[in-house]
Amino acid sequence: MYEYKSEVLSINKEHKGIKFVKTVIDNLDKDKLDELINARAAEGWELVTHSSLVDNALGRVSTIVTFRRPRS
Repeated sequence: MYEYKSEVLSINKEHKGIKFVKTVIDNLDKDKLDELINARAAEGWELVTHSSLVDNALGRVSTIVTFRRPRS
């Protein structure tokens, strides 16, 4: 048996002013996702799945990340 945990992570770099839709992907902070996965792995969590949602109108990207670990 496993226990599961999900987290929502905003992976946009900070910006000022209006952001154009075509630059949304260029402004992702992928290091945030790597840091989260590595931090949870150090705690004994295993990555199960992740999914991203891109809001083109606002230029935001959020990712839901799910981890699991064996129940004690």
